[in-house]
Amino acid sequence: MQENITKQEKPFSKIGGHKDVIRELRYQIELPQKYSNLVKNKEGVLLYGPPGVGKTLLMKELASSIGDCHFEIIQGPELMSQFVGQGEQELREIFKKAAWESEKRKLPSFIFFDEIDAILSSRDSSDTQYEVRFVNQFLSLVDGFNERGDIIVIGATNRPHSLDSALKRSGRFDQEYYLSYPSVEDRKQIIQILLQKYSSKNIEICLQTINQDFIDELSLATQGYNGSDLDGLFKKSYEKMKHRCFKLDDDTGEFTQECLPVLIKEDLQQALKQYVPHFKRQSQEKINYYEQLQS
Repeated sequence: MQENITKQEKPFSKIGGHKDVIRELRYQIELPQKYSNLVKNKEGVLLYGPPGVGKTLLMKELASSIGDCHFEIIQGPELMSQFVGQGEQELREIFKKAAWESEKRKLPSFIFFDEIDAILSSRDSSDTQYEVRFVNQFLSLVDGFNERGDIIVIGATNRPHSLDSALKRSGRFDQEYYLSYPSVEDRKQIIQILLQKYSSKNIEICLQTINQDFIDELSLATQGYNGSDLDGLFKKSYEKMKHRCFKLDDDTGEFTQECLPVLIKEDLQQALKQYVPHFKRQSQEKINYYEQLQS
């Protein structure tokens, strides 16, 4: 998926938490773009951590903080689902397109490989020669772009230990950043962001009940939730609000409005009882794996 991203007035305003990672990435990638006397980063960036913590969103926000740029998201599993040789050809086209954007249009070009472990798993444990060739092709392309222009290659994975060790060689993915589950304070910030998001959709929020005290309570009650989970919780509460405010008559097939469609504390409380966050859908083995990454 290709996007042409423009500069935002308030980049990173959609992200709750990850302040240290954002700070380091801005120094590494954004600063050299804004000061031409600084050497631009030629190394790849690897983001790792559990699902739903905002890896893709963070990179989009970083791109928007730089300004006009080309941003392409590549889903790893989609490349590997191609016919033999087709995925490698598509990979070459992706790098070729990024080079054209950088050289001809003079735009910084981001190539973001989501679920990169799907295409770059260890060659030692690979079952097919095709997977080995694909990894070799990727490494060759990355090495060939050492003298590239403004091309930034980023990978994101939930399983960093499964990646081929050659990716860590100097000049490839030298910089690694761990994105953890949000803390209590991070969750408070994410909840505030979601309240602003839903308010911008012309949804009334009952500020008398959904006040700071309730936000504090909700942030404590959502221990282990990631950003995606909190967004899912709000979507569930919105559905609760619709069912509470509008009744469907099974006989006539008509809706009757019972009250003003306003999101209240009780909607979120009911949603909290039913919504199953990501960590509760994981096996204990997976939970232990992510805890080990964080430590």
